[in-house]
Amino acid sequence: MDAIDNDKNCKILWGHLKDMNSTTKQEIDILTHEGKVLINKNDIANCLNDHFSTVDEKLISNPHKRFKSEKINNYVKSKINDDAKFSLYTVTNDEVLQALKNLDITKSTGTDGFGPRILKLSTSILSDCIDIHYWSGLKLYFDQLHKQICREECKECLYLVITQESMDEEKENVMQCNGNDINVDDVKYKESSSLKEGEIDLQNHYESNEEVIDEEENLKLLITDLPMEVIVHIYDFLSLSSRYNASMACHILYEAFNHPKLWHEQRLMINGDVLNNGSKYFGNCTRTVPNKTKHLIAKFGKYFQFLTIQVYGHLGKLHEWAPVLLELSQQCRLEKLTLVVGKMTTVSDLLGRPPLKKDMEILLSFIQNAFRIKHLDIKSWPLFPETMFLDDQNIFKALMKNKKLKELEQLDLFWPYTHLMWSERQPILPDSNMVLELIKYLGNLKKLGLRSTMLSDALLEELALSGRSSKINLIRIFVTYAKGKPEYQIPNIKSLSWKRLTDISPDFHVECHVMPRLPSIELGNMLTLDCPLSKITFLQWSRIDDQLIESIVNKFNQTLKTFEVYCDFKDYDEALIRMVAECKFLENLVIKSCSTHCVNVETIKKLAFWRGTRWVTFQFDEKNISFIDKPHSIEEDTVVAQNENGEYFLVGMHQFHAEPEGKERRMKCQELKDSLAVILGQKFISRNKAIIIDRNTTV
Repeated sequence: MDAIDNDKNCKILWGHLKDMNSTTKQEIDILTHEGKVLINKNDIANCLNDHFSTVDEKLISNPHKRFKSEKINNYVKSKINDDAKFSLYTVTNDEVLQALKNLDITKSTGTDGFGPRILKLSTSILSDCIDIHYWSGLKLYFDQLHKQICREECKECLYLVITQESMDEEKENVMQCNGNDINVDDVKYKESSSLKEGEIDLQNHYESNEEVIDEEENLKLLITDLPMEVIVHIYDFLSLSSRYNASMACHILYEAFNHPKLWHEQRLMINGDVLNNGSKYFGNCTRTVPNKTKHLIAKFGKYFQFLTIQVYGHLGKLHEWAPVLLELSQQCRLEKLTLVVGKMTTVSDLLGRPPLKKDMEILLSFIQNAFRIKHLDIKSWPLFPETMFLDDQNIFKALMKNKKLKELEQLDLFWPYTHLMWSERQPILPDSNMVLELIKYLGNLKKLGLRSTMLSDALLEELALSGRSSKINLIRIFVTYAKGKPEYQIPNIKSLSWKRLTDISPDFHVECHVMPRLPSIELGNMLTLDCPLSKITFLQWSRIDDQLIESIVNKFNQTLKTFEVYCDFKDYDEALIRMVAECKFLENLVIKSCSTHCVNVETIKKLAFWRGTRWVTFQFDEKNISFIDKPHSIEEDTVVAQNENGEYFLVGMHQFHAEPEGKERRMKCQELKDSLAVILGQKFISRNKAIIIDRNTTV
């Protein structure tokens, strides 16, 4: 140690260091310094660290603390004009990124202690950080230089210009180093949105999609993929106060993201098979489960309460999904379960192969292990004859084996997503006897959604029994109809069956959604006089006429609250006015027909006036509004008419072209909105070019 203090020759010093760190790897057991004998290894290491951290000051006998030179200052003044500018080299983020990408990984580690291989892997993370600290250091340097020039009274001789566009916008904000400076591109796992029957090349789409995802995951790097040493090194650039603020923010975020409310509603999407038969049968669902999904279920699966499991296409072999789903079924505390297991089974699907028993059992485990579920929504399920008669593969049998499900409050059987406006016209459904057996077991039901073919007088009588623990409040019916096929006919329901339900539960009501085209008399056989119909919706492919509207008004003028039309709707102004006038509880009216110019503007004003501020929902699509009055001389069913000059014309075509267009139409729509706003007492919501009043929505 004394030799190091006394010798000032560099070669001799390196010789001493070499002796201390010999190739034989002999440890220093004892060290004498300033009359003290050090034996403890930590004391020896600290002593050497203290020495080498101050050795530079000891080697210079008379160091200059501050350099001054009038000669240099005068020289600078003589050479620099008043308007002189200095331009510094611009270092952009792209240049830093490219430099990191071009690192030679065979080179040795630099003075920062991180090898080029790690730096190259961390390119997407470090490029912004290095760029930030370059400009931060440059700004700090020129701030100090500016202060020094001011002290020397030479401010006028030096004017610095930093020509970096991003310095004015992003860099100044980023220099604050508030812990949110590092932007990381997240790799999003893309799922296919839907499967349609007959899409032969869909499986290739899945495979190519998975390849693209794998390629993106290989190219991009998340900050969580970095070694902890690299992450620590990145945040080491922050100041102490910024580090503290960042740590507190992370701590609060950690607690927040462990709150059950953030994870109570989840959807698992699994890609199934395009076909279940022939040479195109693949027999596999998604080959791999995204790591993100695995970690999500492992960490937060116990918080899942509203779960949707959706299998696109046909249910095939689950493979990697099997253990993931099985683990989830054993730990989650479901309150609502929605099952969309493949497309709805049709007669053509019966020619193919049914799902494997082990895959069906995994999905059924969610029902078998449920103990607090209140709402079960089965939108689709593989209904093959060979599985329906097996207790371990029949979803209804599995449901009745779980005694905890007796407390189920809401059950929806094959009720589709109505916003899609479409469902299978002739799906294979459980018969009314099987549904009746299930309803007898579920004595606590308050809400029931089902297809019209499942409805029967016996089922309504069962729901009206006084021995049930809860009274039914709502039945939702999705009409399924096929002409000439007995299994898809509308059931004949006695008026007495509906009356029994209303007698035991005055709040009981019925909602009906109509998708197929069917005669009004068929619908009337099910929705009889004593049916407490509160809502009826005609979806896009259904049909409505004067006779049907008149039947609805005559039967349900004391119960109807909601009337929605999305199908073809033309020249029913008088019927609409009569409906609003006689159905005194009607408070929701939605006309979003696929027809154009189907409701006259004066009719809309009359409808608004009948209820005024009592309308809860009042919606008309702008394309449905007609600003042209139909001539009284032309009857309703007239196709070809004759004008004053004796010329013949198509009535529909003439009215279509007579409607205002462009700016004129927009002005008339705005005038209508202003008029209705006065009548209805509320401003309009601009959405999908519709005139909308919805008091359940904040304007």
